[in-house]
Amino acid sequence: MFEFITDKEERGQVGIGTLIVFIAMVLVAAIAAGVLINTAGFLQTQAEATGEESASQVSDRIEVQSATGLVGGFDDSDEIESSEGQSDLRLYGVDLTVTQAPGSDDIDLDDVTAELITDEGVEQIVLGDGVDDPSVPLEDADAATADDINEIGDIETVAPVYVDSITESGDDNVITDSSDRYQIRLAGYALEEEGEDDVFYSFRDVVPTDDGISNDVDEREGSQAWAGDLEGGDTMEIRLTTASGATTIEEVRVPDSLIDRDAVAL
Repeated sequence: MFEFITDKEERGQVGIGTLIVFIAMVLVAAIAAGVLINTAGFLQTQAEATGEESASQVSDRIEVQSATGLVGGFDDSDEIESSEGQSDLRLYGVDLTVTQAPGSDDIDLDDVTAELITDEGVEQIVLGDGVDDPSVPLEDADAATADDINEIGDIETVAPVYVDSITESGDDNVITDSSDRYQIRLAGYALEEEGEDDVFYSFRDVVPTDDGISNDVDEREGSQAWAGDLEGGDTMEIRLTTASGATTIEEVRVPDSLIDRDAVAL
């Protein structure tokens, strides 16, 4: 049944062959183990990165502490006046006071995207594309020179928003601490009231400007942050998305009555 090899030379050859096969099997097993270790390491690294990204999308959020609507009265020419005694009342601006959510890393507001959803449509703006310096009113064609326009940027391309610091620990628009407070000013229209120096001047439907060379006056189309009008009883959904992908949703509702009110809580 069993065959015995009595020749010493033949037995030696069989032993060497078995050893070669064994070594080959060990090498194959070692290579396979190395591949498995590398794959496991890659998957672990990928899982950690995905976990960190997911955590950032959850934790690196903006927290909206309050929302205020600025009320203006519109006359027959669709120009904004004080709300006193006016019947056609709308919001010409929305102010959001924001900070970072608990546990959040630093948030650069310039990288935040705001999506504004109304019954009339959806508008999307990047906060960093807004006005840098809203200190120059543009209601006076003689005073609004080309240099003035350059100070706040091209009206046609600048987003209708201005980020202003309330309390902060730095000189930029980065929220680094939960005690930092910033104001996001969303411009719907311009307030054409004497003595006002406000960002809303920058977004008049038509901005008269002096080109600085002749007396000819240009007309530049402005823009507004949201689609349509915000009147009494209207609602708007505001989505603020940080660079990490974390989104904060704030729904604001305009009070039913805006009569004789310059500002309202939303």
